[in-house]
Amino acid sequence: MQTFNIKKGDTLPAFAVIMTYANGIPIDLTLGSVFLCVGSLTNFAPVFSGACVITDAVNGKAEYRWTGSDISGTGLWWAEFKSFWTGSEITLPNDNSLMLKIFPEYE
Repeated sequence: MQTFNIKKGDTLPAFAVIMTYANGIPIDLTLGSVFLCVGSLTNFAPVFSGACVITDAVNGKAEYRWTGSDISGTGLWWAEFKSFWTGSEITLPNDNSLMLKIFPEYE
């Protein structure tokens, strides 16, 4: 399982994804949208959802650009990307979830 690490309040790096079908072919995101969804580690109760920027639609590339106040807590969270286009929806990864680890700030 992949883990994305970031410090609380940081805005870089962006959380990038390449949306692909199970056979590895990129999902064409033209006229689509992608959202990063984050949930509680214990029951995936929604904590946060935000729109991603599609950086290369034909090759299925998107990224979530942090604002610094997206998630107020620190610790471990489940994360997944949801894509919507032409009446269709897909959640990736579709065989498990990503881990998001937010470290506390040290001032």
